[in-house]
Amino acid sequence: MVGTIIWTEVGAQDQRRYDSYTEDRFRDRKPTPRQREIPRQREQRYEYPEPEYSTDPMELATQMVAENGILALIVACLGVFIWKSDQNARRERQKLSDSFIELLKDTQVGMNGVQEKLGELNVVLADQGARIGNLERETESMKEFLFSRLKG
Repeated sequence: MVGTIIWTEVGAQDQRRYDSYTEDRFRDRKPTPRQREIPRQREQRYEYPEPEYSTDPMELATQMVAENGILALIVACLGVFIWKSDQNARRERQKLSDSFIELLKDTQVGMNGVQEKLGELNVVLADQGARIGNLERETESMKEFLFSRLKG
């Protein structure tokens, strides 16, 4: 406990010495004559009035052309070109969609005919399969008859 008190006393004395050093060193000083000669420049600000825009599209277009000239005309022409191209692309897309639907309908009709033909072929094949089965039985019975005659 005694050591703690002595240490805090020594620390406090060191802190007082440090404070007096910093107070002297960083005290506000008067400017030198050379520093007084340099005038401070004021910060200049340039303010432009904001342009007032109308909500009328024709006035906006004329004002844009007046402010930007040829660049505004180019942008306007590109806008019209893109708009027209989009309309043409929509019409073409609709035509292609309609022709695709017609093709699907035609294919479906053709597939119905193919299915009917396949059904007819299945009937014919089943009939021929039955006839072949009958012929096999007849040949087996004839074979048995011939072998029984030869043995007997």
